[in-house]
Amino acid sequence: IPILRTLANSLTSDKVTRILGVLNGTSKFMMTKMVDEGWSYEDALKTAQELGYAESDPTNDVEGYDAAYKAVILSQFGFGATIDFDDVSHKGITNISTDDVAVAQELGYVIKLVGDVREVESGISAEVSPTFLPKNHPLASVNDVMNAVFVESIGIGESMYYGPGAGQRPTATSVLADIIRIARRLSDGNVGKPFNEFRRDLPLANPADVKSNYYFALDTPDEKGKILHLSEIFNSEDISFEQVLQQKANGTTARIVVITHAMSKTQLKAVTEKLEAAEDFTVVNTLKVLSN
Repeated sequence: IPILRTLANSLTSDKVTRILGVLNGTSKFMMTKMVDEGWSYEDALKTAQELGYAESDPTNDVEGYDAAYKAVILSQFGFGATIDFDDVSHKGITNISTDDVAVAQELGYVIKLVGDVREVESGISAEVSPTFLPKNHPLASVNDVMNAVFVESIGIGESMYYGPGAGQRPTATSVLADIIRIARRLSDGNVGKPFNEFRRDLPLANPADVKSNYYFALDTPDEKGKILHLSEIFNSEDISFEQVLQQKANGTTARIVVITHAMSKTQLKAVTEKLEAAEDFTVVNTLKVLSN
């Protein structure tokens, strides 16, 4: 996807506020199979490896490392900030279950591995994580090995850049474009300017300023009063619910699913610690939710 030149040239007069991206073709292919066809993670990985999309060691793709590297690059071009890779929180798709996929569908979402780089009042934040996307969001329709970058800015508003995320020809085309650019500079006797001239000091954001909605899947004994207790735990951190779903009990255990309203990373850390300390709740999964 020719997103870097777009950010460096076409959007140079605009102010980018957030970049969301489906940035890894392998994980995207796997999530498509899991979402659309109900495959397990293991079956999706096996097929991705057989088709040559995933390496024999798929760690870089499925654990979000590859997407995190790309988030670092996007932060440089979109915000002029250089973020250390270690400062990009990343969570892969290995913990996504068919239950999570089914709940997402029931509640009107799809799950995709999304890179999220944004500027808030205190600085810049970058992360990669499986994310509940509303089905009407443009990124929700990015399937198979296609990738997309969704840019929010003050001038243009919203724009999306879409194309193949893997494959011999797209890769060769991108590499050859750089070679042609270098050859033209040599022919003109001009070294040229840096690809990206946008530089500024932008600190890492305070976790209290980075807010999102979140999905919690919790197991609890199938007894009365559990949702009330759960509400008390979230309320103690000033977190409210947007949606609550209690699934049919499996034996003596029930599954409670919660979609919260926007809360900060500070609140997320605090409420997760309280849930893990509570004897009557087991946190099965926590995922970010992109609100409508």
